[in-house]
Amino acid sequence: MHKDLEMGIGWGEGTRKDLLQKVGFYLRLEENIALLLIPGDESCPQPHTSEHLAAMEIVKLKDILILQNKIDLVKAGKAKEQYKQILAFVKDTVAEGGPILISVQLNYNIKVVCEYIVRKFQYPQETT
Repeated sequence: MHKDLEMGIGWGEGTRKDLLQKVGFYLRLEENIALLLIPGDESCPQPHTSEHLAAMEIVKLKDILILQNKIDLVKAGKAKEQYKQILAFVKDTVAEGGPILISVQLNYNIKVVCEYIVRKFQYPQETT
């Protein structure tokens, strides 16, 4: 693995854990980077997505990347509608900003996500 990608990243996916567990998860992130994965075939926000965002707000995460996944399962109009829902959902929060549209199944925009992480997020440089 490329050394630039060897950093702690938390995937804020929609598991059904309670808010306290989510806060604990985000507090343990060494690099304070989180990826909030939102399924493109669901309306936004779902209750678990709201809880993840609330946990990110509580621990004041600064580096959050929103990924709108499964866009291969919906028509362009529905993906665009959900994109707008996501923008409204994260407005004035620590996660404010637009999501990157991805399809893990089709490997769509995965390279873009990796490049974005390496360029955007600050992380400690190795010292020799």
